[in-house]
Amino acid sequence: EPPDAGAGYRDFTRQQYQGVAAGSGLPYELLTGDLSDVSDRTLRVILNEFRRHCQQRQWHILIPQFCRKVRNAWADAALLAGVLTADEAREAKRVTWVPQGWAYIHPTQDVQAQQIAVEAGFTSRGRVITERGDDPEEIDAERAADEARETGLGLEEDDQAGTQPAE
Repeated sequence: EPPDAGAGYRDFTRQQYQGVAAGSGLPYELLTGDLSDVSDRTLRVILNEFRRHCQQRQWHILIPQFCRKVRNAWADAALLAGVLTADEAREAKRVTWVPQGWAYIHPTQDVQAQQIAVEAGFTSRGRVITERGDDPEEIDAERAADEARETGLGLEEDDQAGTQPAE
């Protein structure tokens, strides 16, 4: 008959996980999935800080120390192999790095905040799209194609109910 784990075992285990989380740079709540003592606002702060931490690693370590070096080595090798011209190799090194975008924590509030920031001139629509991990030119082309298709079908945009047939 093994002895009981004791009343403090849960606290001991939580403390051990907190140490692992702190050492790995991962929030305890994300490491364990334990959201028992976390409000939605606190979780938002935790997620935003974790994202900021990840973005720092992406922009200060991963992209400059790995991605750029690999891309530059590829362009140099392609130039030496005669696959690219000098101008093409130079252009190939001019890359806009776009890490994977983050999912919205609260979609309605997040989109409204982005819209307000664009309208206030604090950021651009292109930057908002890029931060989501998408290509602004591709989004614009899709929007133009949608508009052309709707116009060709005689559909009018209605702000309240989506699209309605033209009368």
